[in-house]
Amino acid sequence: MTKTTKIILAVLVAIIIWLVGYSIAIQDKVKAWNDLIQVQARLDELDRLIKEEQEKYAYTDVAKAECIEHRDKEKDKAHDNAEKYRIEIKELQGFLMNR
Repeated sequence: MTKTTKIILAVLVAIIIWLVGYSIAIQDKVKAWNDLIQVQARLDELDRLIKEEQEKYAYTDVAKAECIEHRDKEKDKAHDNAEKYRIEIKELQGFLMNR
């Protein structure tokens, strides 16, 4: 081998070693970047889930208010009906007493 060939081979070996080292260093950076992307995606997903749960919470508050309102109307209706029945009982008892 000539001196020039040895120099070229040494340069090629140095370039190959540098490329291997560089690819290893880049691989770590790519992995770190992928990890960051995954964490950001999870944070976005968690924000979305929190908003969904807040909407469900607000919906249940509205539903609860509607149920209470319906219950109160039904209670008032039952009370009014019972009062009508009591009045009718008194009227019928009065009718029977007059006979």
